[in-house]
Amino acid sequence: MIRNYETKIYSETMSQMEREAEEDPTLEMFLKDIEKIKSYFHLNFDKI
Repeated sequence: MIRNYETKIYSETMSQMEREAEEDPTLEMFLKDIEKIKSYFHLNFDKI
């Protein structure tokens, strides 16, 4: 239940940041870095 709530907040925040990133290339680079970090952690959490 909490995980679903966190996912919802995360996706809403990411959507808002993606809209802002269209106006700011630095933020766009930051978002790409976040996606890389997120995928790295997902891969490692799956191993646990």
